[in-house]
Parts: sequence; structure tokens; C-alpha cells
Amino acid sequence: MRSSRLLLLIVIVAVGVTALLTVPGGDASYAPAFSVAGSQGAPPTPTSELDTSGSLDMTEITLEFAGQVNPRILPRPARRLSDRQSVPFQSPGDVQALANAPEATTIDTASSDPLAPPSLLTSFDGLDSFDNSPILLHPPDPQLAVGPNHVFEMVNIMGRIFSKTGTTLDTFDLATFFLVEPGWPDFDPKVIYDAESGRFFATYVSLDDNPGSPNNDFGRLHIAISTTSNPLDPWNVYFLEIQRDFPDFPGIGLTSDKVTISYNLFLINNVPNRYRGVQVLVLEKADLVAGAAGADLTVSDVRGVITTPTTSFFTIRPAHSLTPNATTQYMASVNNGTSSVIHLWRVTGTPAGGDVVITNVASPSIITLSSPPDAQQPGTSKPIATNDNRVLETVWRSGRLWASANAACTFPPSTTPYSCLKLIEIDTGSNAVLQDIVFGASGEYYYYPAIRTDSSGNLTAVFTRSSSSLFAEIRVAGRLSGDPANTMTGSQLIKLGELPYVPSTSTVQRWGDYSGAAVDPADTSKVWVVGEYAKDDGF
Repeated sequence: MRSSRLLLLIVIVAVGVTALLTVPGGDASYAPAFSVAGSQGAPPTPTSELDTSGSLDMTEITLEFAGQVNPRILPRPARRLSDRQSVPFQSPGDVQALANAPEATTIDTASSDPLAPPSLLTSFDGLDSFDNSPILLHPPDPQLAVGPNHVFEMVNIMGRIFSKTGTTLDTFDLATFFLVEPGWPDFDPKVIYDAESGRFFATYVSLDDNPGSPNNDFGRLHIAISTTSNPLDPWNVYFLEIQRDFPDFPGIGLTSDKVTISYNLFLINNVPNRYRGVQVLVLEKADLVAGAAGADLTVSDVRGVITTPTTSFFTIRPAHSLTPNATTQYMASVNNGTSSVIHLWRVTGTPAGGDVVITNVASPSIITLSSPPDAQQPGTSKPIATNDNRVLETVWRSGRLWASANAACTFPPSTTPYSCLKLIEIDTGSNAVLQDIVFGASGEYYYYPAIRTDSSGNLTAVFTRSSSSLFAEIRVAGRLSGDPANTMTGSQLIKLGELPYVPSTSTVQRWGDYSGAAVDPADTSKVWVVGEYAKDDGF
């Protein structure tokens, strides 16, 4: 009997024959010890298509300055090699043959495709389940950011900084890094590197639940900004405190003048109808970068505005702007459950200027995006959770917004639903959908894509694949900017799954809310990715 845990793998990848790709390593067997940690909150009841064009109401906010931390001196918690569940080991079977797909679906033909898959330059292991502390947590929520000389990986409650050759330079718990209050559950890390400012930006969530006293419940959105391009140097840490609610599943986007963070608000009390609405926070980027500098600012003076929560939407994802000197922040969302449109949002103005406007400028039609079925895996009757149809990630470069999601798909003549990747490209000048790709293979399940475009506009997507004969594995696919519309390369295997993933007694096994990808600022033709695979740990 052997147990299954997750390992995250870090790799560099490049789309096309000469492109370069690197994928970071990691572990995929993390599990929350409480109902809200590291998990996506339950979405609202699906609704019909919404006519929601217009702007969101906003008020001014103040961030609390929590202090400054230095990763070089943070404590490294002791690992706890317990709370593991043994499962039968079973070798993977043959991969199922591909069936004809409908016109709307791009079949993954792997290396047999005339369009070559992304090439892999190097890879190394990232954080492992056993690196997590004090207990094994899932899902891991792997993230990474890449600076000029470092790779910074985060999973649910741990962080690690690598050299670009894979040498571990520092490992620490995120509660200490984000200055979380002792005893508060913490989860949902995000980290990105902004080449324009030469800074790392990160967010995190914690909460304080006081049963029987909901007015004394508090959720916090933690925000950390490095003081240099070296993540081993000190960071300034802030937080936004919210009474009664916690900010679930935050996403972060940057332009040259703004930092935009969006999240779903849920009551901390675990009661029916907990969803309180999606909320958007816009912060003055210069204030966060300056920290304590500036004649008229103190370290606690970060100007910002925040929207009134709205239940008309669920999960609005801000885009990381990859083109310098861009001031318009783009965001995207879809209707919960099933959506035949994608909502395009624009954020203009700055908190310092007092002219921030957040507008749903268009809702163009897309191929229907529905929540996928859970993913099968061999050796167990317990599937892997693929969650729902929300937008997982958005990136913007040179007038093009890409969004990724998990989607239900079929391969006629069969009507059996599977999980595919949904990749949508929008022209933000005309608000038109340029590409609407559903990518997968009959009999297989594709889920949790993370995306980035390199400096040539080539797209890279890292994701997990499993099936009744394939253990959960990491793969990468992509497309060159000049490829025919609505086409993808075949996918490239990064790391093969090794055994069934059953870390808990739950009927459905939580896998992750997202994967991670980042453009290398030292060579913008390179994309780093982090993904999860089911690892045989030998126990």
C-alpha cells in the first residue's frame, strides 16, 4: 500500500520549435484542515444571462500597515510526516484513442500534431506535501513569480525561493511572511513579478472565526510588496480587514499605475446563502512601491478605493498587464454555472486622481461555458474535483486579453461530458472575441489551466490531465501568435502521474484552485510554469 501526495514541478517552456519553456516543481497533495481554508467558496445559484453593463459604486479605503519582513530570517517550521492515507497502487493503463471532436473543440493530439508542442528546457521539484506544515493540506493552490534572478513559489501555507537553476535559497511559512495573527487560518496565495516596477506583489487570506459571535468574525486580505527585485530582501506587508466576511479566491492584476485585486466575499459563519458578492479593490501602485518613502506619505498611507459588493457576478479576474506603460486595467468574468457570454471589464483612473471608474464595457457571446464533471483517475472510485466554470486567470498584452477556465465538453457522437480547457482571446479595442478554444481529448479530463503570453504573443497553458487509465499528470500546450485561429499545439508531458490521488476520505478529492505561470523578465521569450502531479512518496 502506498500513499498519494502532490508534487509541484517547476519548468521553463517555450511555444514553437525554438521557444524556451521552464516549469517550476511542486507538490499536489495539500488539504485544508478547516472548511474554508484554501478552498473556493460555494458559488451563488446559477442565474440567467445578466444585462449588467454599467459602473460599480466605490468608496475610499485605508490599508493597515502590518510591518516589514525579511524572508532570509523567517523561521522554517518543522515538518510533520503524518495524517497520510494509504491507497492501493495500480499501474496506469493504455491511453484511450482520440475520437472525432466537434468543430468547436480542439483535440489534443500531442506529439502527432503537425504544430509542435512547447519545448521544455529544464525542470525541478518545487514544494512537496511534506514541506507543508503543520499538517498536509490540499488543494495546494500552486503559484509562482519569476524575477531577474529568482523563482518564488507559493503553495497553500508555504513559500520557497529558488535560484533559476533550482537551488533552494529559502523556505518559510506564509503566515509568518504575511504577518498573519496567531491561530488564524490562512490560505489562497497569489504572487506575481512586475517587470515595470521591478517588484514582487503577493496576496494572501486569513480569517478569525468566533462561533456564536459573528460580529467578532474578521477576514483579512494580506498584501505584500518587495522592496527590490530580489525576493530575499525585505518586504512591506499590509492588510485590509473585513468584518464578518472573508475574501475568498483573490486575483491580482497590475498596470503601470494601479494594483487591482478582486475576490468573492463569503460570511465566515458556515450558514446557507453565505455568498455576499464579488468585490474589487484598486490601490495606488506608486504608494505600494514607495513604502515609507515620499514627503507626503507614511508607510501606512496607501490610497485606494473599493467597490460595494455585488451578487450579480461571481469571480471577476483582473489581468496582469504584460505591456509596459499600460494604464487601463482589464478584467473578465462569466456567469456562474453556465455562461454564453464573457463579461469584459475596464478599470480607468487612479485612487490618487480620485477618478477610478470600473465598468462592464461589453459581454460578447462565447461557446457555452458550463461547469465540468469531476475528473476520473485509475485505481479508485473517487474522482478529482474540477470545481466550476469561473474564470481562473487573465493576462493582457498589446490589446489582447486571454482568459482561461475549466469547461464541460463532449466529443460527438458520444454525449458523455468531460472536462476541457477553455481559452478565450478578446480584442480589447473592439471588445470582440477573436478566439474561443475548447481544448481536450475524448475519454480524458483536462483542468486548472494557467496561462501566459510571451513577448511575441505566443500562448502557453499548463494544466493537469487524468482519466480512467491516467494518473493525474502535468502537461503543457500552446499556440504561436500566427497559428490559425482556434487551434492549439499538441500537448507536451511534463511529469507523469504515479498512482491514485486519494489524500482524504472525501467522496471527491480536492486538487487545486489554479496552477501557475510567469514570463521570465530576463528573457521574455521564456515562460515558467508550475503544476501538480500525483506522486508516489514510497509510504
